[in-house]
Amino acid sequence: MGKGKINLKWIFRKRHAVVLFMIPLIINNCNSTKFQNHSRALELYDSAKRFNAVSASEWEKKIKLLEKSVTYDAAFVSSSVELGNAYLKLAGLKGGKSGFYELSRKHLLNAQILNDSLPEVLLGLGSYYVKTGQFEKSLESLQKGLELYPEDPAFYSRMGYLFRYAGLLELSIDYYTQCLQLSGTPKEKLSAQSQITKSLIYQGRYNEALESHFRMLAYLDSTEQQPDEKMLFYEGMIHLYDNRIDKAKLLFDSAFLYDNESIWSLFGQAYKHAVNGETSKTIELLNHFEARQIVDGERAYRLVHFNALIGLEQAALKSLTDAIDKGFFCYYYMVTDPLLRNVTRTKEFELTVEKARRQQINLMDLVTLDNSSSLIDLSRKSKKTNF
Repeated sequence: MGKGKINLKWIFRKRHAVVLFMIPLIINNCNSTKFQNHSRALELYDSAKRFNAVSASEWEKKIKLLEKSVTYDAAFVSSSVELGNAYLKLAGLKGGKSGFYELSRKHLLNAQILNDSLPEVLLGLGSYYVKTGQFEKSLESLQKGLELYPEDPAFYSRMGYLFRYAGLLELSIDYYTQCLQLSGTPKEKLSAQSQITKSLIYQGRYNEALESHFRMLAYLDSTEQQPDEKMLFYEGMIHLYDNRIDKAKLLFDSAFLYDNESIWSLFGQAYKHAVNGETSKTIELLNHFEARQIVDGERAYRLVHFNALIGLEQAALKSLTDAIDKGFFCYYYMVTDPLLRNVTRTKEFELTVEKARRQQINLMDLVTLDNSSSLIDLSRKSKKTNF
C-alpha cells in the first residue's frame, strides 16, 4: 500500500484477520468501560450509604446519589435495593400523593429480577409490601428470608413489624425479642426495643411500655445521640394512654420543637389540640393529613383517634375503614382502645372492626406452621388474641 493511502481491496481480502485483531481490542475497551462505570456506581452507592438522612430533604439528596449510581450500572443490585428503600422512606415522609411508593416498587422489583435471593432484596420487598397492605406477599418474602438466613436479625425484625400491623401482638413481641438476641449493635437493639414498646402500648400494658421505652433510650445513650421527634412522640403516647395528659402534651411540644414538619410532630400536635378540645385546630391538621394521602395503615389509624376525640363519630368510622383497607387490622387494639370510647359502643363500629377481625384470622391461616426452626409457634400465641 502507498504511504498515507488506505487500500480497501487489501482490507477486504484480509477482513477475517482484521476482525480477529479488532475483537480483543473492542472487548477490552468494553470491559474497561464497564469496570469504570461499576467503580463509579459503587463509589456513589458507598457515599449514599454513609449519608445519614433524617429529613425529607436529606432523603432526597441521598436518592440523587443512588439514582446516579443506578445510571452508571443498572445491574448493580445493591443500589437498586437501597434506592427502593430510600423511596419507601421518603414516601412515608411525603405521603401517598408524591408517587414515591410506585418508585420504591419499581426499583425493588428490578432488584428482585437481578437477584431474588439476596437478603437485602427480600427485606426490601417485605417492608414495601407490608407498608402498602400486601401482607401475603410480605409474608412470602420474609419467610423465604428466614429459611435462607435464619441467623439474620433483620428478618425477625420485619416479621415482628408485620405481625404488629396484623394485631398478633404477642407474636410480634416474640419476633422482636429474637431480633434483640441476635442483634449486635446498639442501633439494631434500639430499633427492636422501640417496636416492642408499640406492641405493649396496643395491649394496654402502659407501665411495661414505659420501661421498654427507657430500655430503648439506654441503647440510644450508647450511640451518643439524642431522642428524636418520633421517640418523643411515642413516649408522649404512653403518658396520654395512662392519663398523664400534661406530661404527654409537654412531650408532644418537645417533638414539635425538634422538627416542626415531621409527621410524628404533627401527630403530637393533633393529639394535644384534640384533648384540649380545640376542634378547629384539630380539623386543620386532619385536613393536612388527608391532603398528604397517608398510605401506611398504622399511621392512617391516627386519624381515627383525632376524629373520635373531637366527637366526629362518622368521620372516625370512615377513617377506621380506611386504616383497615390500608392494611392495619390490629383487632384487639381497636376494640379496647380507650381513645375510641366515643365510637366503640355503636353498631357501625362493630360492623367495621369485623373486617379487621376477619383479615387477622386470614393472615394467621397464611402463616406456615411447619417444623422450621425459623418460625415461632403461632398456635400458642394466638390464644392471647381475643376474637
